[in-house]
Formats: sequence, C-alpha cells, structure tokens
Amino acid sequence: MKIKPARKLMAAMIVLFVATGIGQSSAEVQLDPKGPYLIVYGTISKSDGDYVAQHEAEFKTARYPLHVFLNSEGGDVAAAMQIGRIMRNSEAKVTTQQNAKCFSSCALVYIAGVFRENPSGVIGLHRPYLAASLNREAIERAAPIMLQRIKDYVREMGVSNSFYEAMVNTEVSDIRLYHGNEIKKLVPETDPAYDEIENGYEARKYGVSAAEMRLRKTVVKQRCQPLFSDNPGALGRVMDCEQAIYWGLDDVTYKRVAKDGFSQCTPSEEDLKIYRATDIKKRRDLPFYIKQETCIRDAMHSGR
Repeated sequence: MKIKPARKLMAAMIVLFVATGIGQSSAEVQLDPKGPYLIVYGTISKSDGDYVAQHEAEFKTARYPLHVFLNSEGGDVAAAMQIGRIMRNSEAKVTTQQNAKCFSSCALVYIAGVFRENPSGVIGLHRPYLAASLNREAIERAAPIMLQRIKDYVREMGVSNSFYEAMVNTEVSDIRLYHGNEIKKLVPETDPAYDEIENGYEARKYGVSAAEMRLRKTVVKQRCQPLFSDNPGALGRVMDCEQAIYWGLDDVTYKRVAKDGFSQCTPSEEDLKIYRATDIKKRRDLPFYIKQETCIRDAMHSGR
C-alpha cells in the first residue's frame, strides 16, 4: 500500500472512495498524514491494521484534525479495533464519516471517532464470527474472549452497551441496518469525554463556567441554526449569531467589538511556529495560546 498525497478537493476525494470501494474483495487503505485523511474500503484485514500502525507516529504532528472515510463490509475484528485505537489515541481529533456502507467490524472503526458522521450511508451490525476452520474446542475457548474484547473496546470508545448488544445479538444472516442518523440511537454524534474536554476549553475561551457554556450552546441551537436551515447561503450570518451569543453580546455590539478586539491579539510568527510544531491535543495549553485567549477575552469584554 502506498501513501497518496492529498492533491484533490475533499469532495472529489469522497467520490473517489465511494466509487472504488464497491466490489473490492480485500481492503485498500489510503493514508495521508499531511491531509490528514484515512480511507478504508473493502474487507478489513490484519495487513491494514499493521499498515496504519506503521504510520501512527505521523499523526502526532498533524496540523489539522484527522478525517476517516469508510466504505467496507467488515473483515478482521482485531484489525478493526487496532485501527480504531490508533485513531483514538492519535493527537489529531478524529472525525469518522461514511456516505456508503459500513458493516460488521467496520462499525468498530466508525465508533472510534470523537466526531461521527453518517449523513447518507448505512451502518450494519451483526455478531462477529470466527474462522470456519476452527474446531469445536477452539471455538468454545476463543468466542467468549473475542466477545469480551469487543465489549471492552466499545466501552473504551465511550459508546453504551446498547451498541454492543445490538451487534452480538444479531445473527450474521440477519444484519441490522441503520440508515443515516438512525445510528445516533446507539452511537452519540460526539464522544462524551471529548465533549466535556471541548466544553471546558470553550468555557475558558469565553470566560464563563462550564454550565453557562452549555446554556449558551442551547441558545445557539435555538436561534442560529434555523437561520442556516432557512437560507444555506447565510453561513456568515449564522457564525456571527453564534459568536455573539457565546460572548454574551447582541449582534451589533459583537460585530463592532470583534473587528478591533481580534486585531489587537495577533500572535507572532515565532508563536505560530511553535504552535504548528506542537501536538494537536497540547496546542491550547501553550502559554502564548492562553495569553492570546486572555487578550481577546479582555478586548471583547471591555468593548461591551
């Protein structure tokens, strides 16, 4: 397998993986740590897990969040969990997205994302099975171990036991399909632990408590998201609406204050160099980053 450079637009890349994934008898993984993106399609195998493991370190210095695109009917359970753990443990926050099909062990990769998107695809769950060549004694020993490892993995990914039960209680010949957002009944769109971390950082940024930050997010959903639903071209207006609420300002005051407030707090080139060289998970704890946040917060609050 080869690393292919990210030279195409994301939209074109999605079309590529959907079109080429159909009918593959063995998985192909396309990985670009600079993108960064990972595409998995076909049948997941041990070699795919080993391949991703070989490049694990390259995600440590990724400049942007990792996007993982899936189009697979499953395969090796251990390899899928290996890939999932590498994704979750990488420094790049991971979004898993699939616009086609993601069945069986592929779903174990899907839940490894801290963000999970399934806008137009199908997730399929059924009980994992062992190789037919194993004898009865071997199956009796191996099956409970495999199921326990899957259960531990699902919990590790912050997903409820309902997902595990839906998987192991479904016969292989009677796959259970979840179309689009139906999978949210079992898998939250955002990992709970990651959501807590992000809310904490956002609360620090805007100078409010964690509880107040969640209240403001609720107001944003009520007031700002309908603006985009009514007019998809109003993205700028929606973003202004969101930021005004997060800062506790009305729209007019936010626009006036933000114009001058942010320009006063521009980081130096040396700061940006350090930022880019730092692992993604640690960037918001850099001294200059916290100082810049304080600068912006003071400017925004002083301009009320």
